[in-house]
Amino acid sequence: MSGAWRAAIAALCLCACGSATLAPNEPNPLRRTLERDLAKIDVKEPLELRYNPAPCNCPAFEVHIGERWLRAEISRVEGDIVSVWLAWLTQTPIEALPVQVSLLGKIERELLRTAQGSYAVRVDVREILAPKAPSMTETPEAAPEPAPPTP
Repeated sequence: MSGAWRAAIAALCLCACGSATLAPNEPNPLRRTLERDLAKIDVKEPLELRYNPAPCNCPAFEVHIGERWLRAEISRVEGDIVSVWLAWLTQTPIEALPVQVSLLGKIERELLRTAQGSYAVRVDVREILAPKAPSMTETPEAAPEPAPPTP
């Protein structure tokens, strides 16, 4: 193949690779879905929160919203027992993660962006209701969930 053909093919390939960004007036479909899911949350329903630290500089907690887990900052904690629970979660051995709890709280409706560009929300925790059973996706070799602290 001659050099001219190679240059022409390379030029065509470069022109065909468009940007993956959305047009400025086009809404981000993930953001739109998350905002819709946030609007559906009933403030009286318990929330599912799990401690699942990431290797990046993202919030270590996640909250279950719609059909996905979303990174969550704990913005406010009410009561000493909740503080003890959250401290206990952060000391959980890595083999037992993610540890999931059911809680009463409020998710702030504003979506945040992490340094890596992921979406996150803030959660105000009022009361821890109960630890949740390990998820069905865990492998049998996973370590059992440690016993939670007693009030």
